[in-house]
Amino acid sequence: MAPETVKKLENTRYSDIWSLGCTILEMLQGVPPWNKYQNPLSVLNHIYKSENPPEIPNFVSPVLKDFLEKCLAMDPKDRWNIYMLKKHTFVTGDFSENIYKTISEEFSLHVDDKSISNINNNIKAGYIKKKKLRNVDNNKTFNNSYEDA
Repeated sequence: MAPETVKKLENTRYSDIWSLGCTILEMLQGVPPWNKYQNPLSVLNHIYKSENPPEIPNFVSPVLKDFLEKCLAMDPKDRWNIYMLKKHTFVTGDFSENIYKTISEEFSLHVDDKSISNINNNIKAGYIKKKKLRNVDNNKTFNNSYEDA
């Protein structure tokens, strides 16, 4: 449950973005966020008092970590909306500069050159490699997807 919902401040579409982040965390870990608490009321009490989102596991990729941070911002005004998230590299698989520039321009965000450079260096170093996808319907091959090497 999103912090703003627990605090009975508001329940908006940004609360659903929080839930998306929590669902991804649960899928990754096999347990819900804050599973150390024994009952649901303890979890709600923790969310109510906490100033920090659930911990993101160390084993996730930087791209997924960034996506989760966009979903799990404590202040709903700091969370990305669905239109921004669907253009995120985690969703698109596009690790080029263009996707960051598109998001920056469209949503008036600042994306620093260091972040773009780090991703491009990982591609060049072979940590991320292109993955060919085949469209079953018309047997075309696409080269715009990436996977960890």
